[in-house]
Amino acid sequence: VCPRLNDALNEFYDSPEAKDRVDRSKFERAFMGLTTGRPEDFSTNDPRDMEHLYSGLYDCMTSHVCSTVPSEPKNVPLGLGTSSPLFERVEEDATFWLNNRYGTTEELKRLAYGPLIGDILDDLSIPGRRFSLYLGHDTGPANSLTDTLKLTCRSSPKLIFRFDFSGLDSGNACAKYWPPFGTTLVLEIYSDNQTRWIYNGRVTSVEAIEECRGKSLCNYDSLYEYMATIVPNEFECKGIPEPRRGGLRG
Repeated sequence: VCPRLNDALNEFYDSPEAKDRVDRSKFERAFMGLTTGRPEDFSTNDPRDMEHLYSGLYDCMTSHVCSTVPSEPKNVPLGLGTSSPLFERVEEDATFWLNNRYGTTEELKRLAYGPLIGDILDDLSIPGRRFSLYLGHDTGPANSLTDTLKLTCRSSPKLIFRFDFSGLDSGNACAKYWPPFGTTLVLEIYSDNQTRWIYNGRVTSVEAIEECRGKSLCNYDSLYEYMATIVPNEFECKGIPEPRRGGLRG
């Protein structure tokens, strides 16, 4: 990410949008404070505290019910089961404060997602390269692409296992939910200059590009050009360099 990202985040935290988002979660945070025995921690209304609060909370809740975690028992406190509205609210807010806050402004998007997207475009520009693999954990690299491109699922497999967080039915934005364990995002590029994104086995549409909305295929040139607009230049990324001192002699 860019060095200027923290400055842009601070601007967002002071914005009406961030404060409204915090205000809308007062009830759920009050309940979680009582449930966890940390009412003072969860009573904060500072947007800067939300990432830390939801990170620990969501990790704890999911590890109790996730089938890939070898812990027993799998039960959680009353009202916090995976099918409860509160769990879904916590999941949505955790995804926002840890991931999707970066997509709230064009500046944040460029400073947070842009460097990785620039690396991908460099990869795509190498003649003869037929395969590239990117690996990451939790907040990347999948979210940098699903959020930037507004990838939206167009199809669902016949079998959906509840705890892959699969609100990923047809018509739902992929970035709306936390990437499930073992998430795979594939970009296929065809000889007729068309591309297709597949997210965890589901074909998606690129809603960020008008001509690609609602379609399973997107023109390669249009995709490349749009992604290039997200990549910041060095000045945007690093800001004004500090002047050197002591370089002149009298």
